[in-house]
Amino acid sequence: MRLYLVLLGPPGAGKGTQTHRLCAGLGLFRVATGDLLRRIAQEAHPLAARVRSVLEAGRLVDDATVWEVVSHYLDRAAETYEGVVLDGYPRSLAQADQLEDYLTRRGQMERLWCVLLDLPETVAVRRLAGRRICPRCERIYNVDRVPPDGRCEVCATPLIQRADDTEAIIQKRFQVYWEQTAPLVQYYETRGRLVRLDADQPEDQIFECLAGYVRSWLTHG
Repeated sequence: MRLYLVLLGPPGAGKGTQTHRLCAGLGLFRVATGDLLRRIAQEAHPLAARVRSVLEAGRLVDDATVWEVVSHYLDRAAETYEGVVLDGYPRSLAQADQLEDYLTRRGQMERLWCVLLDLPETVAVRRLAGRRICPRCERIYNVDRVPPDGRCEVCATPLIQRADDTEAIIQKRFQVYWEQTAPLVQYYETRGRLVRLDADQPEDQIFECLAGYVRSWLTHG
């Protein structure tokens, strides 16, 4: 394993979009906690029953269980991939400490980088309210560039608006972000592992800049 990339940014900054593009374009492994929890619930794994019962009850999965799932897939990815992109993890300082302990024990802390997709809240709210997604392949669109037939260009599935992309829920998500996730910016910055990237620019331009950083880190560590 040569790279662990943490993407930070407020809701609507484009973390999911850029993660998918990085993994498809550079052959990295995507560690997205929500997807991994749903996946492991279906696997023959000691955690499956525990995770499945929590998800079916609609409860939040505790940090210890989330970390067991994340570390399981980090170990698996290390066998095949040159790097992983952590999408949605860590979300708190406690989770960041778990990740740092894991990498330190393996002598790989210097291989972790964090990119902050920096975006003003007003721009992020506008993006989220206009976001449409494909429920099958998770491709993301904006109302300004939705295909005329309202279907995904990749798999032809009808696009939807996420239930949490309404304005009231968006405001709550920002409150959680500022309270829990924003402190991670200082956490990684004080460790010299953070790069800031202006996310208020075209998607392709963001990707080219981000991919440039990733290629450099993969090559030089």
